[in-house]
Amino acid sequence: MILLALAALAAPCEERAPWDAPFAVQAPDQLGGAVLQLLVRVDELPPPVLERLLDALQERDVHVGLSVLPDPLPAATDRLVQAIEAGNELVVRLPTASVSPNPDTGPPALRKVLKPIRKALGRPASAETGLGDRGREAVLHRVGLRAVYETNGPANAIPRKQVHLEGQVDNGVVLPVGPWPAGCTSVQVPFDPAAADRATQALFGARSAELGVVRLTVEPRLPEEVDVLVRWLDTVVLPAGVPVLGPQAARERALPVLRNPAPVAAAPLLGGRLVGVSQVQQLAAELAEITSIPRVLPGDLNPTEAFQALALWVTGTEEAGVVRLRPLEGPPQLGPPPTAPLEVPRAEVVALSNALLAELPREIPPALPLAGGVVRAPELLLLLASAARGEDPCSAPVAQVPEPNAPGLGWGRSDSP
Repeated sequence: MILLALAALAAPCEERAPWDAPFAVQAPDQLGGAVLQLLVRVDELPPPVLERLLDALQERDVHVGLSVLPDPLPAATDRLVQAIEAGNELVVRLPTASVSPNPDTGPPALRKVLKPIRKALGRPASAETGLGDRGREAVLHRVGLRAVYETNGPANAIPRKQVHLEGQVDNGVVLPVGPWPAGCTSVQVPFDPAAADRATQALFGARSAELGVVRLTVEPRLPEEVDVLVRWLDTVVLPAGVPVLGPQAARERALPVLRNPAPVAAAPLLGGRLVGVSQVQQLAAELAEITSIPRVLPGDLNPTEAFQALALWVTGTEEAGVVRLRPLEGPPQLGPPPTAPLEVPRAEVVALSNALLAELPREIPPALPLAGGVVRAPELLLLLASAARGEDPCSAPVAQVPEPNAPGLGWGRSDSP
């Protein structure tokens, strides 16, 4: 089974841990289906650290993407050439503005940018850059960059086809960042045990039959970071059977499925956003004394996500130290407010949560029966927070909502990653 230290796995993105701290995962057997894309930014790595990392990866027959800027080139070009010849993949890191979306002038301008790196390290076939423009995406494809690490895309785990110009072969793939915990990015610097646990949480959220991808970007400046990365690979990733792929290997894995969508439809669906238990507990604490529900709550959750996360937590519906959100929309309308603050036995709040989650509707009901009366969604949110704090009876003041006249009351929605 997978054993998770709850606080560690759900650690905020800025949390750090001692270099020798244990990982949250002790026996990882629930990561099957996820794919790890390990991207190493090598431009400024001290030569001894780079050598230590490349030797460790070679010993384990693990191949990664080596990300470099086209200018200035890294000093250790000879060593990088050796690493690329050994099976690692060259990735060119391009500022978004350096890729023109113009289909006529963009390709020659980009080839000029790439010329130094081609001369020193060989022709790259993969890029790390921001997208957001179909023309820019097609220009990358035109110059042969057909596995693209998107740096400004959504936090999901599903690759997609790359846009290409008419007449070009449809063989490019845009590789996602993965379902990282709320507020986190794939760039984990420094890479310590807390960062490793966040990466494990992202892998757990990316489990899929064929296309669950997580990107981990590291820039190890210290030998301790290399040691933590290697220990994580040895004790978590590789024992769990998680493939560690470079960008072209991931592209080759994704293309058959993207070209034939039927297997994707038949594959187990990814779950929704993962929210760590410590985030839920912090959320419950923050809601203790408020009367006006804000648009954004701790953990970068909107009220709809907070409502569901609290309901899952108080009913004990958690997976390995996290709760998994499902698609849900905010309340469609706001009913008359209660005449006084509410006080309800905790058991009744939990029973209502169980009933609601058993047949989760498309949207949060505007009001539900509770304790012989009716409770509106805003007060129920605060009652759930009270229950999550362990209070009995649970209490809630009369609450205000962000936008009482807006669709969903301004609560937002919960979506799959």
